[in-house]
Amino acid sequence: MSNEEIVEQIQKGIEVTTNQERLWKRNRPYVARCIRKYIGECDPQDYEDYINEGYIGLVTAASRFNAGQGTRFLTFATFHIKAALYRYNGLNTYTVRIPEYLKTRLRKLAAFRQGYREESTGSRNRKRYRKPCVSLPAPSAIWRRP
Repeated sequence: MSNEEIVEQIQKGIEVTTNQERLWKRNRPYVARCIRKYIGECDPQDYEDYINEGYIGLVTAASRFNAGQGTRFLTFATFHIKAALYRYNGLNTYTVRIPEYLKTRLRKLAAFRQGYREESTGSRNRKRYRKPCVSLPAPSAIWRRP
């Protein structure tokens, strides 16, 4: 039985729990691959949390999947799994909550610094890095006292 057939039965309400479990067992290695690709290495305890969030993304994808669009289920589910993982990662990795747009800017800045360091220590024939379009607001603009 293919993923699409399992999802179709879930949407029709036929043995929902059994079919969700079957879908989960069938796609668990794929969710683990998504975790390694989008999150990277993590502690075993965090890994189980990410697995559970990947399952939530898989169930969300199963409820929203439309076979008439002509896409395969895993192609469709990748977006929902990735979104669930990023949402969990964004909400639970920092002691103080940092807005997502600032995290994106910090990642760009870190990537630029890493590339610049590699360039300065490596060969001189590599292409030059442009300055990133990253502007971080002053700390006082982020953490204002009421």
